[in-house]
Amino acid sequence: MNLAISIILIIISIGSFFTFIDPTYQDIKELKEVKSSYLEKENSALLIQKTKDDLTQIYTEINQNDNLKKIEKFLPDNIDNIELIVDINRIARERNIRNISDISLERGGGSSKIIDANKIVIKKDTDYESVILSFSFVSNYENFKKFLGDLRQSLRLSDISNISIRKEFGRDNSGNIENDIFSYSLSIRTYWLKK
Repeated sequence: MNLAISIILIIISIGSFFTFIDPTYQDIKELKEVKSSYLEKENSALLIQKTKDDLTQIYTEINQNDNLKKIEKFLPDNIDNIELIVDINRIARERNIRNISDISLERGGGSSKIIDANKIVIKKDTDYESVILSFSFVSNYENFKKFLGDLRQSLRLSDISNISIRKEFGRDNSGNIENDIFSYSLSIRTYWLKK
């Protein structure tokens, strides 16, 4: 009789293990995995929120009158053609370049060329637009190098897209012939963000 009760209890134990205990244990394991996944996502969300808060704090600490103007000049949300020409003219005057001529503006768009296996694909989906300012002037080589250095140091984001140099013969202020006078033609591409 004891043996029969023991066998019945063992069969009930094995049956309850496979019908109740093991499925419950598997469900608990799955819930722990889901919990750890949620904790990872929560940590990621907290990290994103902290980064956002840090960037917001940095933005509010920017001196609104000075640094924000510099940032807007670096990559503005519109282009003022007159201001662009005035900036280039100011930089040129600082380097004794007085006779800027042949000024032209050409809308460059926000397209970029991608070369792929003997074909050029033009990509139009960009967040910026550009304009190409072309102009000519006569100067000596030293002033030209300083002019390019000033353009590089300027806050305005720009690239020199084309340059042409031609030898000129000119006279200095005392009437002597100068040998290091050149005629320069430059094309400068400058950018702004699309609205």
